[in-house]
Amino acid sequence: GTVPLETVTVADNKLTGPVTCPAGPLAVGAYVTCEAAPYVLTQADVDAGQVINNAVATGTTPNLPPATDEDTETTTITGAPKLEIIKSASADKITRVGQNIEYSFELTNTGNVTLSDVTAVDDKARFTGSGELSPVLCPEAARSLAPGKSVTCSATYTVTQADLDSAELKNVATGTATDPRRTTVGTEPSEVTIPTEQKPALAMVKSADAAAMENIAVGQKVRYSFAVSNTGNVTLENVTVTDDRAKFTGDPTQLSDITCPESAASLAPNESVTCIATYKVTQADVDRGTVKNTATATAIDRTRTPVTTSPSDVTIPSEAAPSIDLEKSASTETITRAGQEITYSFVVKNTGNMTLKNVKVIDDVEQFSGSGKLSDVTCPDGASSLAPGATVICFASYTATQADVDAGVITNVATATGTPLRGSSPVSKPSDATVTAPASPSLSVMKSASTETITEAGQEITYSFLIENTGNVTLTDVTAVDDRA
Repeated sequence: GTVPLETVTVADNKLTGPVTCPAGPLAVGAYVTCEAAPYVLTQADVDAGQVINNAVATGTTPNLPPATDEDTETTTITGAPKLEIIKSASADKITRVGQNIEYSFELTNTGNVTLSDVTAVDDKARFTGSGELSPVLCPEAARSLAPGKSVTCSATYTVTQADLDSAELKNVATGTATDPRRTTVGTEPSEVTIPTEQKPALAMVKSADAAAMENIAVGQKVRYSFAVSNTGNVTLENVTVTDDRAKFTGDPTQLSDITCPESAASLAPNESVTCIATYKVTQADVDRGTVKNTATATAIDRTRTPVTTSPSDVTIPSEAAPSIDLEKSASTETITRAGQEITYSFVVKNTGNMTLKNVKVIDDVEQFSGSGKLSDVTCPDGASSLAPGATVICFASYTATQADVDAGVITNVATATGTPLRGSSPVSKPSDATVTAPASPSLSVMKSASTETITEAGQEITYSFLIENTGNVTLTDVTAVDDRA
């Protein structure tokens, strides 16, 4: 100005403390430097991107109005918005369907400006789960996040069977926010991968129908059931059942192939499938007494690794019921003379359920009434192994004696027996054949004299009586009686 100023003061719109100027008048054309404490930038200044500083200097002189001057200084602040995300999960492995996974998204403002509307976004295109992720929830603090501050958002997910069947569960997320200039700020993707703990396991129970478990008979069709269960935690594919034919005690040619339903193509945990086979019982099975069948089940997991059960076997029983029957007959019902031959026939039938070996007929010598000797009983080759229901005829012969004819009857009693593969040997009921010898006694007599003529009194004549047994029985006390009348 044109006059000296007695006092000088400065007012600053940003400073909170006083501005100190040197005391004393300020001559015309002179200047003075005032001082104040430094101004500390606020977050609002940084967010605004600049600091506008306005200062007003005032000088006073007596009898004149105050003189003022104003100056504005604008300082630009470069904003550097930045957001970082760290994603984590509540589980370090997946073990079961229905397991609840909580994802945490730690979002940190690593820039220099306040960020608003902070949130996390799951990249569903890169999420490997088969279910639905919950929406991401963020706390109230996420609405405005100062530099250096963090906020944690969260989301949840429930594990599905498809997740457990895969090797891992991968989730990728990014963080987003808005800076003070309404520009979107994003993070680099953050990924969390949770491995699955797969425990493939398979179990099988083999059984036969109830009727077969009580007793089996030749020709009976046995139905085998193979109940295969997925006892692990992952889906199994291509379930098959294999009979161990090397250990099968029956006839492999009578055992059908095993058939499984379509559901065996994919078997989820805790699910079961029943496969079926049939077997036709043979005579050898009944003779042996049991049929034992062993099988295993196999499937593959999602890594194409085979999963096999422990062997499962079932043994079906056959009750031993050996039995034999004998019917004896003779070639004639009667005889008339000594020396006549009698042929005995023995019809032996296997009336049980088991093959009989070494079938033979035993004549009861003690009950045989003949006085001669019976021949041995001969049986054909079929007697060496006689199937149930089969018949074989054995033979023996006998030549009647006079004593037999005299007795009037020949009685012959026999039994049959055979040897089963198990159990005791059956013996038939006694069977007898009786041959009668009807008595037909008869005598003839021929009388003769020692001379045909006599010539004198006192001549002696000797009479002879030729007596012949013309019947079929022995006669005793034979004598001749003259008819004196």
